[in-house]
Parts: sequence; structure tokens; C-alpha cells
Amino acid sequence: MAWIFSGEATADLAALDSMLAAARAVRVTDGGCLVYAVNQAENVLDPNVPKHVRIMHDEALAFETDPQALLDLRAALQVVSYNDGITMYPGDYALEFFDADGEQLTVVRIDAPNLVDWPLWVGKAYLADPAALESWLTARGADGPLIRYAEHKRRWAGPPTA
Repeated sequence: MAWIFSGEATADLAALDSMLAAARAVRVTDGGCLVYAVNQAENVLDPNVPKHVRIMHDEALAFETDPQALLDLRAALQVVSYNDGITMYPGDYALEFFDADGEQLTVVRIDAPNLVDWPLWVGKAYLADPAALESWLTARGADGPLIRYAEHKRRWAGPPTA
């Protein structure tokens, strides 16, 4: 069953970690996700409208159930501040977290290299240690979007300066 949510966003930087304490598995997919109103005729930006998250790609890059690995991921997802932007871009990764019964607990979008977008926050958040998340993903062979991001950045950085 998909996670359905509504209500005012929170500015609590620790709210995501509190929710992830109940996570027993995570599925990592490429291509991110977007938030939609359950009833498409309603305004998705209205905090009272029930919403759900649509994952852009079904194929898992990684699936993790090891308790220590989940703790390590929670640590890698620690954030330090917000920006107030709303993005209608699906991002680079979707991290679907599941509880002990296999129900979808929440979904987090990662915008490489250092932004976390969780629908219950007031904006996107900056990772405290982007290298920790990169290492976690790379150790599971889920670094394709990071490699694409680095290649894009290299390609469009312009000519080297003397």
C-alpha cells in the first residue's frame, strides 16, 4: 500500500530520522519521484489535500534490510539546513522505506549530490555529509545517478582555466 499523507509541512530537521526509526527495509530506485494529489482534480500544494508519491522507475538499484546498513543510511541522511524551494523535478534517486509489515512508510527524494527532499518538510534539505550517502550508495552498486551527475558537471563546467 502506498504512503498517503497531508497536513502542514514541518521545519523539524529531525522529523525524517524519527520516522525512519521504524524502517526495516529500503528500496533505492533511479530517477527520483514526484508528489501527486490522490484526487488529481485537487491542488497538490494545498496542505490539507491527501497526496501520494509516485516513483519514476520500478527497477531497484538496491534493496537493503540489514539493520546496521539501515542505521548507516539514517546517519547518512542527517541534514543541516533547508532551502525554501519547491521543485517539480523528480530528482536522481527515490528511497522507499518500509516498515516491519512491508508497508511503505515514507519516500525520500535525493537530488545529487547533496539535497534531500522529503514531502513533509517545508523545503529541500542539505545533507550534513554528502560523502556518507555517496559511500552508502556506492557500496551497494547504486551509484549510477551519481556517476551521471559527475559526468554532466564535468562536461558543462567549461574549459579549464590556466
